Amino acid sequence: FFRLNVIPFEVPPLREKKEDIPLLVDYFMDHFCQRYGKPRKSISKQAMQRLHCYHWPGNVRELKNMVERLVIMVPNLKVDVPDLPAALSRPNVSEFRPPAQSWQEAREDFERKFILEKLREYDGNISRTAAAIGMERTHLHRKLKAYKIHLK
Repeated sequence: FFRLNVIPFEVPPLREKKEDIPLLVDYFMDHFCQRYGKPRKSISKQAMQRLHCYHWPGNVRELKNMVERLVIMVPNLKVDVPDLPAALSRPNVSEFRPPAQSWQEAREDFERKFILEKLREYDGNISRTAAAIGMERTHLHRKLKAYKIHLK
């Protein structure tokens, strides 16, 4: 450790450097297409938006593995949202709100994200979601409308 700590440097996580995602995707796409002898693939704008909105807990290694999987598994030359792994292709993953500026906005942002996550957990079933979070079904409907959450 002390030999490595001569010049310490910090590499920020991918979720803090989202502007690097298109460059990394492009690089990994080229690399894996060459490696596997596949024609060059591109990624749709909608799919790239999903990549931007994902939180990347596995950092660049997770992105690299995902691109490798797409190169191998997707038969088309253009990668689109349905081709992405389930965590990225679920509805409403791409919806983004800027960071909250006040207590009220922070609470609303948390509530919205919580409801979205529970809806995903219960496959969009309003009755089951409402029961799980201890809310009346009609109240959940009002929240969905207020937060502009549309089920597909």
